[in-house]
Amino acid sequence: MRKRAMITLPISIIFAVCIAASFFLMNIKPDTSHVSQAQKLAEYTKPAVVRIVDYAIVEWKFVNNDPDVDAYLHQLDYRTMIGASGSGAIISSNGYIVTNAHVVEYLKAEEKDIAHAAFE
Repeated sequence: MRKRAMITLPISIIFAVCIAASFFLMNIKPDTSHVSQAQKLAEYTKPAVVRIVDYAIVEWKFVNNDPDVDAYLHQLDYRTMIGASGSGAIISSNGYIVTNAHVVEYLKAEEKDIAHAAFE
């Protein structure tokens, strides 16, 4: 019985001190006078910033036997990727995101417009 008490008593004392210290530390606020308003705002809004990637892959099928064109398309693995990426911000609890138009330019584009952009 004494061995158990010799282990349990110190652990109980440490546990009680930790609880008391946590109540004391909860009421202490860090000094933020040296942090600029912009830094505070950036830290507050960081969870709402998202990365947006919008792209399309155009696969090429070449019928003509031109070796130069075939060599070029082979370098591209017979694919061209077009699109954009950027950032946005979540502005509502529904998940609405605000971003620039160029980031989602190809999202609603028709296939002929995507193919035309792949030629550029």
